[in-house]
This record gives sequence, structure tokens and C-alpha cells, in this order.
Amino acid sequence: MRSSRPGRQAHRGVVMLGVLVLMFNLGFASLVAFHSLRIEREREKEQELLMIGSVMMKAIQAYVDGSPAGIKELPRALEDLIEDKRHPVPKRHLRSIPFDPFTSSQQWGLVRTADRLIGVHSMSNHRPWKRTNFSEGLSFAGKTRISEWTFQIAPPPVTPVTPAAVNEAPQSSANRD
Repeated sequence: MRSSRPGRQAHRGVVMLGVLVLMFNLGFASLVAFHSLRIEREREKEQELLMIGSVMMKAIQAYVDGSPAGIKELPRALEDLIEDKRHPVPKRHLRSIPFDPFTSSQQWGLVRTADRLIGVHSMSNHRPWKRTNFSEGLSFAGKTRISEWTFQIAPPPVTPVTPAAVNEAPQSSANRD
């Protein structure tokens, strides 16, 4: 009959402890990696939002600049940027309403002046990672929520339209005698 060796049982305990330490380290490393990936994904969403917001600002500005008869007019809704019906052939300043990268929705917060659209913002309450070094024209430094990042144009000056101004069309030099 063989007798149990006390050293062999102690060896098994050390191996079990080593396996537990290894499992703990793997779990902790996985947690750190997951957290890093989540932060990286949120930073990518912020960059995507900055790009989309800039595109939407440019579309609103194109709508204003493309106003017929020289009267600067703001859009009433985002749909006006998709199909600008103020022209004989409708213009498209956007192909479609983009999805908000944070909410995965086409629902945007609208920034208005009176009943006209001058900008948009995300509906997300996430805290931004980016806090400084925004591109020119975007002043988001110090904002604590993504929803505070408003992408808006400066409203054009209001030009009063009078009946006399409408009837006064510029004449060509051939008609002047």
C-alpha cells in the first residue's frame, strides 16, 4: 500500500491557487480591454457627430444661399433640405436625414429662430470625451453633454419685403434709353 505524500496535496493547492490567479488576471484584462474599446467607440461616435453636424450646417447654409430672388430664407424643417421646392426643379441639399450616431435615430433636436430652422443637436445625454480643440466655428469647449453641441448657422439678416421692392426689377442696359 502506498501512503499519501503530504507534499503532493500541497502541490495541488498551489496549482489551484495559480489557476485562480490566472483566471482573475484574464478577467481583469478583459474588463480593461472592453472599457478601452467602449471609450474608443464613443470617441468615434463623437467624430462622426462632428462630421454629420458640419454637413447639416453646410446644407442649411446652402439652402439659405440658394434662396430664389435674392431673399435669404431659412428652412422650416429638415425635410426642406432634402427637397427644396422653392425652385422649378427641386434642389437637394441633403440626400436624406442622417442618423445620430449616439441615438441611432433620425430624430434631431432642432434649433430655431421664430419658426425657421438654423441648426440641429443630438438628443443624447452622453458625456463627451472631447472637450477642446474643436474645428473653427464650433465652440463646444466646456459643454458637459453631447446634446449641448449645437450645429447652427448665424441667421441671415431679415430683409423686409415690400410690394415696391418686388416690382423694382433691375433693368438690362438694352432697355435703358
